[in-house]
Amino acid sequence: MRRCHLLAPLAVLVLAACGDGVPDIDTGPGEQALASLVERVDFPDAGTFIALDDCPIADASLLLERALRDVDDPLVRLALEADPIAFVSAPNEQPDADPYVACGQVTSGLEGAGISVADCPGDGIAPDDDATRTDGEIDAQRDATAEAYAARFGDPPDHLTIEQSDDLRGGTTYHICIREPNVPERDSCEVAWFGGDLVVSMFVTGPGADDVDLDAIEERSRTLVQLVADGLSAG
Repeated sequence: MRRCHLLAPLAVLVLAACGDGVPDIDTGPGEQALASLVERVDFPDAGTFIALDDCPIADASLLLERALRDVDDPLVRLALEADPIAFVSAPNEQPDADPYVACGQVTSGLEGAGISVADCPGDGIAPDDDATRTDGEIDAQRDATAEAYAARFGDPPDHLTIEQSDDLRGGTTYHICIREPNVPERDSCEVAWFGGDLVVSMFVTGPGADDVDLDAIEERSRTLVQLVADGLSAG
């Protein structure tokens, strides 16, 4: 719903337990698939979205259910029983920003949940082994990228929060929430993994989104980021 008032992310996923010998997430095929999808869509202007007949992320409903099935929250339970939706969107007020694709489920009351894949703003996420920067500089660059990602959907409201979580397989996970006190249907929270030039997000949206346990979503989603990126290229 990302400002198109349907589903939102800024919501996302993150990945398999990080440990010695575990390779970085390969985002290359997903990046190519996203670019190819966007090339086929004619956006009339920024801030619009175009509904898709089918979700371009293979097995998206199954991946969403795996990420959320043990999250004990009324919004999540409603969303998992809701009707499916898929769209590709041009960001609000950011005509030069890259569009993103989202697949999920949303009720008539705009309680929703889903998966989104977006191109990472700017030059993407600084790699862990960037010898030209200190750890502090790498973290600062990643924080700035997350802030740019949030801003591309319109001017960040006063109730925007961005919190860095864990590093995972060549990327970094963030918890991002937008709360709009006067229009709770537009509230959204997500767990977003930033890696390479791709952002993979698991999100919830609608009244009560800011009460959903994002730590629980992140924990359930640790093995799913690579599957989402691969699913976009296979969908």
